Amino acid sequence: MQRRVRTTWSALAATSFVAAAVALGCAAPVDPNTSDADSGTAQAFVSIERTTRAEEETRAQAFAGVLQTPPEVDAAAVLKLTGLTRELPPEGLCSGGRDRGSVRLGPLSRVELLDAGDLAIDAGMPTSLAPRAFPTVTDLVSGVVYTTRDRAAERLPAAADYRVTASGGSFPAFAAQAAAPAELESVSVDGVPLAELSVMSSRAPLAINWLPGESRDLVYVELTAESGQPAMLCAFRDDAGSATIPSGFVPSSGRGTFGVHRLRTVEFQAQGLARAELRFDFEVEAVVSFQ
Repeated sequence: MQRRVRTTWSALAATSFVAAAVALGCAAPVDPNTSDADSGTAQAFVSIERTTRAEEETRAQAFAGVLQTPPEVDAAAVLKLTGLTRELPPEGLCSGGRDRGSVRLGPLSRVELLDAGDLAIDAGMPTSLAPRAFPTVTDLVSGVVYTTRDRAAERLPAAADYRVTASGGSFPAFAAQAAAPAELESVSVDGVPLAELSVMSSRAPLAINWLPGESRDLVYVELTAESGQPAMLCAFRDDAGSATIPSGFVPSSGRGTFGVHRLRTVEFQAQGLARAELRFDFEVEAVVSFQ
């Protein structure tokens, strides 16, 4: 998951494992016979992402995996720590930066990304995801993740029915279905359409508006500095259609990316998995200067 300014979930996930190695602690070599899928908690995640910027083609990608953690380790905490899921502030609130916390692994603990067999997504045009060996930077994490081969948007549309299938590998095969939300429309900041936004002020609150969506979805706003450092993250009800961002989160100088996301999360059941979810994250964004 792009080196524009913003780092997308898939790229963030890969680099986050490197950054998280210290927080996870050190692990000793483990007997291969202990890697059975029943020895811990397995959670599946599938992310569908679309990004639209003014005067540029929409880009899209999918990223998926099945994370298994030891029984004594909180799988949800590991997912957040490594960047495989996005931890948002409570609805109506904003936070600055990102604090992933820490997870300590014991001497015989490890985290694995399990083999899911053949994994495919069909939203009108079948797309097979490519298995990729996860970067081995420590002995803490090993396994495989699945990604789309390119960023073509037509295979991962908005407002469409999706079906995800996995033939199974370290756990039984599964299938899941969900409807993707529509893309955000009529997004503006202080009355300026997002496509025309070029400057953001750090001295006053920001009024964000969009065409309201469904109550089950969230809209989150992300501000990332040109260095790649997150400056702000806010979450709001999608059906509200408007929100106010307090002053103090926008840097006083420099440039960055301002993104508004529509997020839908759909949980599904699958044999052998303690939890499984399909996420749709559709973003509209603008490159802005801070003042």
